[in-house]
Amino acid sequence: MKIGNAWTKTSDDGQTYISVALDEVILEKYPFLKNCFVNLWRIPQEERKNENSPGWAVNLSAKKEKPKEEQAETNLF
Repeated sequence: MKIGNAWTKTSDDGQTYISVALDEVILEKYPFLKNCFVNLWRIPQEERKNENSPGWAVNLSAKKEKPKEEQAETNLF
């Protein structure tokens, strides 16, 4: 079952990460995720403790709310 899409990106400081966009089927079941970013950050080889250590850290962070004025402008278009 496909639940979304992902893109490989590089941050301003050169760190590689994967940005995830979840499909509506998941967002309907877990509505709190609509207000979150899901990212996977690459763990550099030198920071891994052994060969079985994970290569990616999965992070969930809250999206910043837009000011009400900006939301009103967005809704007009």
